[in-house]
Order: sequence, then structure tokens, then C-alpha cells
Amino acid sequence: MKNKYIDIAVEESQETPVRLEDNIEKYIKICEKNLNTYIAKNIDYGDSFTILYGKFGLKSSIIRLHDKLLRLEQLAENDAEVDESIDDTLEDLINYAIMTLIERGK
Repeated sequence: MKNKYIDIAVEESQETPVRLEDNIEKYIKICEKNLNTYIAKNIDYGDSFTILYGKFGLKSSIIRLHDKLLRLEQLAENDAEVDESIDDTLEDLINYAIMTLIERGK
């Protein structure tokens, strides 16, 4: 997918220590990984998010996002006793935010 802003931004960032082009590549990889996770979890668990959003609206999303933010806070302050990293939690937040945007756009 071509984005009209990428060429402009990359050209303007050539003088900076961390080139925007490098961050754009990382951004795309993170998005692709999250898309694959979203697809895999929907195959494994079904679309429970859409079902709950249909029943309870935005509050269902707020609760899930809040749970993940609390987990992030705990992981940042303490060693984890479970097999979930800060990155895993951030990726969950990304996917819940995107799924919320999808539901709000219906």
C-alpha cells in the first residue's frame, strides 16, 4: 500500500540521526504482526469482541483496554509471574484499540 506522505517524510528526515524511513519500516512490521495476531485469535476464539461490543457498546472496549493498562502498569513496576511481556500487553492494547475503531465505524 502506497502512502502519499511516506516519500515526503522520508526525504525530509534524511538529516536526522534516526531516519523516519527506519521507523516507518518498524511501524509496518508491528502492524503486520498485530494483524496476524488478530486473525489467529479470531480463528482460535471467534469474534468475541464484536459480540460483546454489540451487547454492551463502548463500555466493553473500555473495560478490556483498562484491564490491559492495569497489566501494563503491573509489568512496569514488578517482575511478571505470568508469561506475558510488556510488548505483548502493548500489542493487545493496539489490537483492542483497532477493533474498537472498527466497531465504531460500523
